[in-house]
Amino acid sequence: MVWPDGTRKPYDSREFLRQEGYRNDLAKMGEVLARAGALRTTKVGGAAITNVRIRDVIEIAERNLREDIHFPLREDSRPTRE
Repeated sequence: MVWPDGTRKPYDSREFLRQEGYRNDLAKMGEVLARAGALRTTKVGGAAITNVRIRDVIEIAERNLREDIHFPLREDSRPTRE
């Protein structure tokens, strides 16, 4: 990473790429978060921006996992469109 003053600092990042044969794109949580009312959408110019607080993501995912550890595999957790 290069800071505005030109200082360089190494950083570690994670990227979850789609892999053939796996559905690891996290899109399924979108429906779960929408049903929980956690998503916020606004317009910036011509673009629609959707955001969510990471704390809400964690709390909602944890709640669902405590109720059913297999919830990511349930049909209602899958995205409505591929």
